[in-house]
Amino acid sequence: MAEGVGSLAKDIRAAITGPEMTAEQKAQIEMQLLVMESAAAKAAADFDAAQMQGQVDLNKIEAGSDSIFKSGWRPAVGWICVAGLTLTFLVKPLLPWICQVGALMVGRESIVPPIPEIPMNDLLILLSGLLGLGTMRSVEKIKGTR
Repeated sequence: MAEGVGSLAKDIRAAITGPEMTAEQKAQIEMQLLVMESAAAKAAADFDAAQMQGQVDLNKIEAGSDSIFKSGWRPAVGWICVAGLTLTFLVKPLLPWICQVGALMVGRESIVPPIPEIPMNDLLILLSGLLGLGTMRSVEKIKGTR
């Protein structure tokens, strides 16, 4: 009886899924799957490479643009940082002293209004980011990567 039930179960499975495959058929299907996976991976890599090349081409066009809004934002941010650092570390401490020395030399009293504060925390965060990105790009160029 048990043998008959087992045979019946095998017959039902064969009717639903088809006849059992040989080892050669399984190997052939596995080989086809590997070929398909390889083709899909190559297509994905080709797509990624084309997308990166498109971005590189776009960056070249934008960098060569005369528009200050496309090619000038990094230099502009850099100059803002330079101006802020110059004002904070050179002009602000030295200007009142220079004005007072000049006034003493001509015999007048000078009153120098306070120079506005620049939020150095924000400025240094911005400058650190720019310097970090610049360093990262320099390392990429040295290594010869994109």
